[in-house]
Amino acid sequence: MSLARLLLRAIFLDGRESMDAWHAWQATTQLDDVDPECYALLPMLYRKLERVDPDHPDLGRLKGVRRRIWLENQLVLPQAAAALRRLHSEGIESLLLGELAMGTAYYPENGLRQIRQTDIAVPRGDARRTKALLSPMASTLRVHTSIMFLGCPREVEHLWWSEAAHVHIMDVPSRVLAPADQLVHTLVSAGSLWSSDPATWWMADALILLAESNVDINRVVDIARRLKVTAFLLDALERLRAALGCPVALNLIDALRTAPTSLADRLELGYSINSRWQRPLLSWFIAPPRRFYRSYT
Repeated sequence: MSLARLLLRAIFLDGRESMDAWHAWQATTQLDDVDPECYALLPMLYRKLERVDPDHPDLGRLKGVRRRIWLENQLVLPQAAAALRRLHSEGIESLLLGELAMGTAYYPENGLRQIRQTDIAVPRGDARRTKALLSPMASTLRVHTSIMFLGCPREVEHLWWSEAAHVHIMDVPSRVLAPADQLVHTLVSAGSLWSSDPATWWMADALILLAESNVDINRVVDIARRLKVTAFLLDALERLRAALGCPVALNLIDALRTAPTSLADRLELGYSINSRWQRPLLSWFIAPPRRFYRSYT
């Protein structure tokens, strides 16, 4: 098991399983030598140890890592606020995506989730104006006109925009997806080959969302059915289960398994999670046209 997955188990499991993972991680690495994947998880480890082992000798150093990530986030947030302020002044709505949405709206406190990119979605009709307004801004800014990397039907986008929660970034208004919609977005987008982030980061995001008592399972299943991404969600949840070594979101998995999944759905999944030369041959004829159709319906 990778060091990052041991850390994930230490953070999100309880009791003996959590402590066994923590001790195994300690036995094979030093805080001075952690890789970037593990480093990003250390603030959550700090919060966990603060509860279960407040006298641990490494707690002070872990607190320092958490403080450093908090400070790094403070360098990104003003750039995000500047972009959002410019859009707001022009009457353009915005929707936070990715780590910016998770770190500011869903983690219990700022500094537990590293924020390196500013991902913002805008309505399709405002794409050209947005590009002109934000083109001179920071290279860490990414603007999306489709909420999903594989395209999103207009009826689903309208539903997501209408149910999005209002948030503020440094007093500038914006929105984030509702918990169920954010979970779908995380499992499909971040859990695919298209993401360059380590898998444990989207897994941590998904576990934070699954811990939310107000995630509407029926809504997750309905959105998955409309997007035809049930296979994506089941695959991501299975990878999450394998990483933790224990069942995850059993009610959601059971509900997803009752939803119809076609051969085309599975081929599109194969196209997304496999490298170029490992994709099923038929998926090349299925996935791109489906995404084009999904984006323009």
